[in-house]
Amino acid sequence: MVTGQTIHSVANQADCSIFRHAARYEEVARPYIPSKTGVLFVADSRPAIDLYFYFPKIQKYDWLWVGMMRAIYRDEYGNTNEARSNKEIWLTNFKDDGYRRVDAIKEPVCKNPAVKRV
Repeated sequence: MVTGQTIHSVANQADCSIFRHAARYEEVARPYIPSKTGVLFVADSRPAIDLYFYFPKIQKYDWLWVGMMRAIYRDEYGNTNEARSNKEIWLTNFKDDGYRRVDAIKEPVCKNPAVKRV
């Protein structure tokens, strides 16, 4: 069973400095960016651990992705494990329907003392 404590523990172990490579995240998101954005979702920052919304191979701890897909595609979503195994299809639908998710800050806001919170 995954608990908030488990995720918190994993996040505390992460070295935020390795996730500051904006180009990597932008490259992964590029295929899922709509030509015309109808709805823009703005998150605070990238995660401190490698659970980026647009990483299609992430199969657990991706609660933002799960929550958004459930909310937007309420009638089609169904089983989370099945949806996760088809993330590329869901992300393509997300794009085709004009949805886009971005980060307000390109670096993770985490327990790293070098990262100042606004």
